[in-house]
Amino acid sequence: MVLYETGVLRIGRGHEGKISLCFSAEDAKASGVLLWMAAGAASILGTILAAIVVSNAIRPFYVLRYIYPVSVVAWAILAVIVSRLRGKRLYAVLLLAYMLAVFTPAYMSRYRGDRAANERLQETLAATVEEIGAEDIILTNISHMGWTIAPYYYPENTVKSIDLSALPDLEKGVVYWLIVKDGQEMEGVREALGEQGFSSQKVFERGNLGTYPVTIYRIADF
Repeated sequence: MVLYETGVLRIGRGHEGKISLCFSAEDAKASGVLLWMAAGAASILGTILAAIVVSNAIRPFYVLRYIYPVSVVAWAILAVIVSRLRGKRLYAVLLLAYMLAVFTPAYMSRYRGDRAANERLQETLAATVEEIGAEDIILTNISHMGWTIAPYYYPENTVKSIDLSALPDLEKGVVYWLIVKDGQEMEGVREALGEQGFSSQKVFERGNLGTYPVTIYRIADF
């Protein structure tokens, strides 16, 4: 494709009807289509490389969803390539059939997964929203849960991020709610709570907040 668009490769037919390929760099040039494709490829690779550099220099940053916007460019480039081929209609039909055969099962699996996650989210909220009082304090050791997710679902409550290995001093008479990753080991946490005169009660497990699997505990003094 690159050789053809730059004029280095020329395709023709001889007197006998045979297809001939001619390579020549004398009249090479960069067509508008090639420049557009090169810019698109650069945007894709630039996005990926920038994410990798930030991830290594600061903290993990590379997330698949950040590639979704530039993936449109990748599909556009593929469409342009197919449109420049001989027999493009046949190739387009074959490509469409391949995409449907390969991607449909993946899309359906993702749909079922997202639907199940949303159902768990609704069950989690149904079990907690009415139970958590406006004066109760929510604790969590999940970083993004503390500053984005929990405040969204429980806007009336104070949300604090904590370290489970070094629990802060809790105030008597205040009800706390602890949101941890589903499956979190809690034996050490229970011991630390007991030393402060608090006990924990599991309210909901295998729940979901946002897209994160969580278990929620109610913490109160004896």
